[in-house]
Amino acid sequence: MSGELERVIWGSSSVQRQHARDRAALQRGFSLAESQVIGIGQVTDTAITEAMKVNLVRVQAEHAAPDGAEHYAYIAFRGVLRMASVIDRL
Repeated sequence: MSGELERVIWGSSSVQRQHARDRAALQRGFSLAESQVIGIGQVTDTAITEAMKVNLVRVQAEHAAPDGAEHYAYIAFRGVLRMASVIDRL
């Protein structure tokens, strides 16, 4: 009987240790996901701000030299598209 009780006690502590390891692994996963979300948000915010600057410069260039409007629009589009691809890679 005492051997049986020892196995039950040892078995439950083993289960408790496994449970603690599982919880720690989940917590690390949650922390990683949270860090990724925050990082993506910061990169997205920066990309939007930079896209706004690019479009502002494009508009100014169109006023200064209207003949190049199509080129400026294309260059701005390509730049903003590359910014978005950085976010996609995250």
